[in-house]
Amino acid sequence: MKNKEYLLPPIVLIGICLVVTAVLAFTYQLTLPKIEEARIAAATASRSEVMPAADEFQAYEGQLDNESIDEIYFAFSNGERIGCVVTATVRGFSGDYTVMSGYDIDGVLTGVTVTNSSETPGLGTKTTASSYTSQFIGKNADDYTTVDAITGATVSSNALKNALAVSFAAQESVMGVTE
Repeated sequence: MKNKEYLLPPIVLIGICLVVTAVLAFTYQLTLPKIEEARIAAATASRSEVMPAADEFQAYEGQLDNESIDEIYFAFSNGERIGCVVTATVRGFSGDYTVMSGYDIDGVLTGVTVTNSSETPGLGTKTTASSYTSQFIGKNADDYTTVDAITGATVSSNALKNALAVSFAAQESVMGVTE
């Protein structure tokens, strides 16, 4: 009788935990397609933001030469390749710093957006603002480093430039590749 008093609460608790776990797993599986759909829509919107002239994007299927490169998409307008979009992740001050950048056929930046950053709020996050990233538009591999770092956020500013450096190299290597 006394053993039953000690065993019943843990058994009930284990039962509750199993039911809650099953409900959470079911809910996750139910919402997974919507989450993936939203992720794809957000990535497409970001690609359109950095390469506004494009009406279609096709993933580059070749070998990525640098482990910092996450993905490369060729950009098309009316069926003609007009450039590419490169996503790169580098180390920032507080963690991963992911930058998506668009390049026209001549290797000139058409847009830059930071898609993931865990930089210090108020300092490092200033490098994610369009007022800063827009200064890189129109720059090429020879002059993008001329944009000044943000005071107090030098590491984050350098992370953005490092991401652009590997992205410039990646776009230069794939733009000669035919689909």
